[in-house]
Amino acid sequence: MHLRNPRQVISIVLLLSSANLLAACQRKAEQSNMSEETQRARGAEIVAEFQKRDSAPSRHVQLRMVIATADQPEKEYEFEIWRKQDPGETKSLLHVVKPATERQLASLSIQQAGENPQNVTYHPANNQFEEFDADRQAFGGLTVQEMLGDWSKYEHRLIGEKELDGVKVYEIENTLKPNESSIIKRFIVLIRADNMLPAEAHVFNAEGKEIRTYRIKEYRTIEGHPTFWRIEIENPVRRTKIALEVLNESFNERLDEDLFTRENLKRLATA
Repeated sequence: MHLRNPRQVISIVLLLSSANLLAACQRKAEQSNMSEETQRARGAEIVAEFQKRDSAPSRHVQLRMVIATADQPEKEYEFEIWRKQDPGETKSLLHVVKPATERQLASLSIQQAGENPQNVTYHPANNQFEEFDADRQAFGGLTVQEMLGDWSKYEHRLIGEKELDGVKVYEIENTLKPNESSIIKRFIVLIRADNMLPAEAHVFNAEGKEIRTYRIKEYRTIEGHPTFWRIEIENPVRRTKIALEVLNESFNERLDEDLFTRENLKRLATA
């Protein structure tokens, strides 16, 4: 079809814009008609579906993290995370493997279903184990809670649906439960409708200031599991940008229970 008259072009643009606006208004009307109870139920349902797809009996991930700060040299880390899950318990072990000067950094997290995780690290200098809160910072201003992922502290609510890069996403608001504590009081996550994985997240503190922004740049399917492969993180508080890339991921390794013990944590920190 050829449009020679500029008025024709303008009319079509206005028509398309009106149609898009009408569709958006209809979506908003549908969402505004949802009760608070329905929004919370739907939000919890979407988060549960993500967690179901993200879960696996065993997982071993090798990651590279590059931290760029405005006033400091670029830093690069490589670390491994082992995770073992069953319906009642999740165990996670994190260990820095590069640079060699940081190999003593390791932490163990054990979380019973419905409870806060127990986190412990080991200090070779004084030969002591130390339990710590998940708010403790790990790399580039990120907390252990963010590194390992802990949704149990939050109530979920669907606040809308929209498109992001041509893909439908669910906008979920996650608010810290009254009896929980965290420097992350609220975060909004956009979960893709096609693979039910997060595409973007915005993290806020108690003052409502955005302290972290996550953007998923690449996904891959490994051994039948859709998973993140590249993530970009901005930390405006520390003025840092973090590039996180998966180097290798496996879901079929046999992870012994001895891996998730204080004795093994000590071995990794002193190796």
